Amino acid sequence: MLLLLATSLIEYIELSTVIAVIIILLCGYLSF
Repeated sequence: MLLLLATSLIEYIELSTVIAVIIILLCGYLSF
């Protein structure tokens, strides 16, 4: 149970990081 929770948490963090990077790239692209 704990392992499953940790795995989903890691996946959530990775997904959030990818989304954050995409948003930053979009903002940087729109700034130019």
